[in-house]
Amino acid sequence: MYIASIVNFIKKYSLVLVIVLLAALPAVSYAQLCSGSLGDPVVKIDFGAGSSVHAPALPAGTTSYTNSASDFPTDGSYTIENTTAGSGNVWWSTKDHTGNTGGYMMVVNASSLKTDYFYKTTVTGLCSGTTFEFAAWAANLIRTTDVSPPDLTFTIFKTDGVSVLATFNTGAIPVTPGGLIWKQYGTSFKMPIGESDVIVQITNNSPGGIPGNDLVLDDITFRPCGPNVSSNFVVGTQSTASVQACTGNTQSYTLNSTVVNNTYVNPSYQWQVNTGSSWGKYCRRQYNHFYSKSAGRCRHLSISHGNCRSKYWFGVLPVSSNILTLTVGNTPVAAFIATNSDANCLLKTVDFKDKSTPNGTPITSWKWDFGDGENSVDANPSHTYATPCVYPVKLTVANSTGCASSFQQTVNVTSKVVADFDVTVSLCPNSPVTFTDKSTSTNPIVQWHWSFDDGTPALILTSGAPFTHTFATTGDHQCL
Repeated sequence: MYIASIVNFIKKYSLVLVIVLLAALPAVSYAQLCSGSLGDPVVKIDFGAGSSVHAPALPAGTTSYTNSASDFPTDGSYTIENTTAGSGNVWWSTKDHTGNTGGYMMVVNASSLKTDYFYKTTVTGLCSGTTFEFAAWAANLIRTTDVSPPDLTFTIFKTDGVSVLATFNTGAIPVTPGGLIWKQYGTSFKMPIGESDVIVQITNNSPGGIPGNDLVLDDITFRPCGPNVSSNFVVGTQSTASVQACTGNTQSYTLNSTVVNNTYVNPSYQWQVNTGSSWGKYCRRQYNHFYSKSAGRCRHLSISHGNCRSKYWFGVLPVSSNILTLTVGNTPVAAFIATNSDANCLLKTVDFKDKSTPNGTPITSWKWDFGDGENSVDANPSHTYATPCVYPVKLTVANSTGCASSFQQTVNVTSKVVADFDVTVSLCPNSPVTFTDKSTSTNPIVQWHWSFDDGTPALILTSGAPFTHTFATTGDHQCL
């Protein structure tokens, strides 16, 4: 068991963090395929992708078949295309086995010659004593009657092209009346001591016929095969293959890895980091990293034969575990205002307005705590306070990824001011009249606004001390 901790200092950006502890792909597979974990392919032929239906021919020597630009190539020919929709009603209409947009595949109208080969290449710089898997995805193209179904032979030769190190025959690949079904076929073998180079070849083993021996190939791979490497996140007492995180938070994750049926000689184990473009050579067991816009990834490698040096992957051929996924979502920034702060008086309604920033992911929930035991889930609520107080009002917002943040500010709710005053009445014009403020409030009064209804300007005072005002004319005056 091998354990590492990752501490994420996630500050600002949204990303999907895929922690790939080098995994075998899930597949419907046949025959002697690797039963443990696989490493990165030494050879991977996926034929590319493009918007044109047909792609250029394969390099010379890769296949013994003749290239054709036809949707339905003649016997002994092949085409590289991203759909068989134009081939008529004899073949199934299909895309490449991964379903990738524009993904190409090799479509073959095979001949009856068993010496013909669909694919061949030389692989060099391998580690002796290491187990490899040679595999491909294939399917029978014919819809109904097939007098001679495709039959493939996977062979690994020494570089003399004669001495066989391993071989596997698929047997007849049957018609599937309900629709074309992709399946993976192949074999695994152990590289003999002293050998480092091989020739891998997929050969025709069907006698052919009309209609018959029409097939499609995709994703031809040659990759290391080793013991089963299983990894997971440990969250509390639970193990899981995926966890959620949010930007702006600091979170510690423990990664656990277990190797089963380890037959490696002098094995090494390594966590590896990827910041979004390519895999680095290693990462420490205790790994601190700031994740920005690009995804960060870490994977666990199980490497055989510490003294073997290969030209692949920094001189070694590791295998790897299942995929662990850490999804990091945007965190919104909560904020709000009280839009009618002048009305923050007892028994007056206070309107609250959300001013949160979504940061790229829509906010889906609001939770208000008005500080007096009352709550709301509206985006822009109103609330009436029954008791004067300074209330801590808190807003928590969350988005569809579950990321949330909170913001709090105070709202000062006061009692109403009751205005009142006394006046020393003068019965004569041009005689001073004394005004004495008698207003009451639970909070200090900070400003007095006097209006005398005699055409003179209003008087604004910052003190409640008595003062005088002289009226120039007789009559009734409404003083405020």
